[in-house]
Amino acid sequence: MKKIILILLIGLIWIPLLAQVNPNNHYVNGYYRSDGTYVKGHYRTNRNYTNKDNYTTKPNVNPYTGKKGYIEPDNNYLPSTNYYNYTPQTIDLPSTNYTYPTTTLPSTKYSYSTSSFDYNEIKKEQERWMREEYPKIKAEQERWMREEYPKIKAEQERWMREEYPKIQAEQNRIFNNYNSNFSSNNYYSESSTSVAIKYHHRYSIEDRKIIELALQKLGYYIGTADGYFDSNTISGIKSFQRNANLKADGKVGPSTLNKLSNQFK
Repeated sequence: MKKIILILLIGLIWIPLLAQVNPNNHYVNGYYRSDGTYVKGHYRTNRNYTNKDNYTTKPNVNPYTGKKGYIEPDNNYLPSTNYYNYTPQTIDLPSTNYTYPTTTLPSTKYSYSTSSFDYNEIKKEQERWMREEYPKIKAEQERWMREEYPKIKAEQERWMREEYPKIQAEQNRIFNNYNSNFSSNNYYSESSTSVAIKYHHRYSIEDRKIIELALQKLGYYIGTADGYFDSNTISGIKSFQRNANLKADGKVGPSTLNKLSNQFK
């Protein structure tokens, strides 16, 4: 052991003698790089025109960390400095007589309570349930599929065969009635009134007034006799046409006009 310590001491003495490190250095405080990596505070040599005297250049050794250089030296000359008589700056390290705090770990002799959790009891209960209860449930499922499901299926088939056609027929009847009422009473009536009003544009306002006055005298309501036909005028014309056994289209054509004129002869 003494021989090993002696060899180490000799090596430490010769490291500064063989090194060609720059005796001029400075301390760099710790900092964070752009990628978030933290760099601890360290010593580095002052800048000059060569890297031969840097701590990180081969074959130099950093006197503060003991790490060997890994960068190839350049071809520049060393400055005129007596590197061989260089003694590195010493650092006062804390005393190694450090007493670490002791931590008392809990005892490994744990006692588990089987009153609230017993794996064997749970396993036994599971096995009992699978042995006694599950067969009952499975038997009930099989009975239901064998006895009850055919009844439900038969009722579904009967409903589709007997009830559904009735519902479908009723829906079709309501739909057809709705379409019939919409086309004949609403859309068609409104459209025919508009067409009938435009039909009388062939007459002058004075001629239309004569038609309105004639209908009024016969007792048909046509609104105001102003020569401007509207839905009331068309409704009065249709009433006259029905009573005269004519087509009730609301248009005063030759047949309607002839029948209307005969009423005043």
